[in-house]
Amino acid sequence: MLTPIYINQKMSGIIYSLLEVENLLSTSQSGFLRNDIEWYLLTNEGRTVTNDSIALIDNLKSVTQETETIDSIINDLKNNKSGSQVLKLDNEKYYAAYLPLAHNDWYLFSMTNSHELDELMSSLSYESGVLTSIVFTFIGITLIALLYFVYHDQKKKNLNEKRFQLLANFSDVVVAEYDIKKDILKFTSNAKKMLNLEHLVFHNFRSIIRQSDLIHPDDYLTVLNTFEKMSQGEVNDPYEVRMKFSDGMYKWCKIDYALLFDDNKKSVKPVGIVYKITDNSKEHAMVEELQEKSRRDDLTGLYLKNSFVELVQQLLKENQLGTFIILDLDDFKCINDEYGHTVGDKCLLAFADILKSQFREDDILGRYGGDEFEIFARGLTDKQVLLEKLETLMKKLNEIHIQDISLKCSIGATIVKEDMLYADIFNQSDEALYEAKKIGKNQYIIKE
Repeated sequence: MLTPIYINQKMSGIIYSLLEVENLLSTSQSGFLRNDIEWYLLTNEGRTVTNDSIALIDNLKSVTQETETIDSIINDLKNNKSGSQVLKLDNEKYYAAYLPLAHNDWYLFSMTNSHELDELMSSLSYESGVLTSIVFTFIGITLIALLYFVYHDQKKKNLNEKRFQLLANFSDVVVAEYDIKKDILKFTSNAKKMLNLEHLVFHNFRSIIRQSDLIHPDDYLTVLNTFEKMSQGEVNDPYEVRMKFSDGMYKWCKIDYALLFDDNKKSVKPVGIVYKITDNSKEHAMVEELQEKSRRDDLTGLYLKNSFVELVQQLLKENQLGTFIILDLDDFKCINDEYGHTVGDKCLLAFADILKSQFREDDILGRYGGDEFEIFARGLTDKQVLLEKLETLMKKLNEIHIQDISLKCSIGATIVKEDMLYADIFNQSDEALYEAKKIGKNQYIIKE
């Protein structure tokens, strides 16, 4: 026998032995099972590696009805796979196992009678079952005890959490009291943690509210109006205003209030007002987010037609100038018909992404419907700058290829002047778009 010696994955030598392989393999191996284990050295054809070269696997096939099992062994030997099988020979059950060696496509093949092995496995299975039952019983008792303690501990914890939550609920609440006669507004001591306050007492509050940055400039009239109404004893629903927080940001607050009267209650007019000011910015942000989402196209994220028109009309009322642009993908119906709507949606989404990349965040971008888009570029009134932007947009669009589709579009634009109406701007841009389509598509026309 020759056994190579490897050091650092390189063969450095060989151990040489005069032990005869045939004698080694003919020696029976025995152990705690007391049954002999017969070992054989086989070729991948199932023949013994000895001088007489017995066709062992073929002989086994001739004395058993389990031809499929023998065929499985033969197949494994041919494919250099290890395995184990159960065979019946002369009404006795045998276990056969085989393992490929690293050289000569040889196999170690062993067979043993199953009697004592089955008895051992049954014994181990029974003892394992008993042990498992004991272990699970112990675990069950432990779990019940643990759950009992956890349950009672959780009850205490929940009670403490409820108490803590009741206190924590006031962390975003500030209480203020307004003296109507003296025109003094006083905040509770925790107000500075939430609001941007230099002090907690404001004298002559009605007169300084305009100069104070505590209330958002757009909301101070709301506060003054409610002062007047409540001073006359009118009680209305809670209202919302934006107040400056300790981080310097204006955030929405919910204002609840109650009127204070003299103890003698002879006067119908209140002498004071108690306010509860609650941080309502998260709820307000959620509402705004939902409202904003409802105004946008699900596929592209651009404004829907009605929302786009509303926003642009408001800008025109404020006399804001810019450029109104209508864009239409060329031959988009053919893309949908030939490639399907899934590919069509990919084209629309790619087009929308280009528009977002080429225009600013404060520009108004909308999907008018189907493959038609609209843009109001705020402040863009320079024709040369507009030409460069449209050229870049067309170039970016031509660089996109979805499958074998090259996207192209036609564009009509109007540079908005003062006092122009939305309908006139739209019609003029739409007419420019029609002209661009008429002269061969993949063009842009600008109206002034």
